[in-house]
Amino acid sequence: MCTLTAINLANAGEPGGYRIVMNRDELRTRSRSTPPEWRSDQGVRAIWPTDPDSGGTWMGAAETGLTLALVNSYLEPMPELPADLVSRGTLIPRLIDSEGVEEVVDRLSSMDIERCAPFRLLAIDLIGDESGSIWPRMVLMDWNREELAVETHLDGPVCLVSSGLGDSRVAPRIELFDEMLISKGLTPENQDAFHAHRWHDRPDISVMLSRELAWTESVTAVECRVGEDEPVRMTYRSIEP
Repeated sequence: MCTLTAINLANAGEPGGYRIVMNRDELRTRSRSTPPEWRSDQGVRAIWPTDPDSGGTWMGAAETGLTLALVNSYLEPMPELPADLVSRGTLIPRLIDSEGVEEVVDRLSSMDIERCAPFRLLAIDLIGDESGSIWPRMVLMDWNREELAVETHLDGPVCLVSSGLGDSRVAPRIELFDEMLISKGLTPENQDAFHAHRWHDRPDISVMLSRELAWTESVTAVECRVGEDEPVRMTYRSIEP
């Protein structure tokens, strides 16, 4: 249960880079997530928040400019799942030391993900050309328990939504994204407004979710800006139930 968006900051008039924001919707019975921490793995510094119940995460960013974000998929009908499921959130810590999105795709394709429930993993890095221009490259990996599909979105934008009640239940969030960002502008301000949006008459399917058994537990964002002293920054906001 989540909502994820990613935009190219060049569309907002900035020199270059990307911004990704994710609302993490969670059951009220689960433990609260812990804030992001920087870690070093095989010489690569990376930051991510943690789900104490699984030990995994939904978003991680490396100082190299690579960001990974994972959204659960709730297909309709849902495929049969193995009894010995492996948490999908453990994939990001295993992949975040990759050199770029191409290595992420190669490594994920060779991993044993047969024990994982369906998911979509978005990988973003920065690439340049001979003219010196730099832009984000976004690649979406979609595992439906039959195949791993890979789709390149180049510089975005991307909007992914999911719900434990069935992903189609929250499809109106996609329409809202088109209205608030595609039509009005792919800016950080519009992106934040989208992730804070709640329909008063439909809080159970809103981006800022609130229903009896679940709510938006936190909002995590990664900004990767070209030419800054601190090119990668993660922010995290815990939401009270």
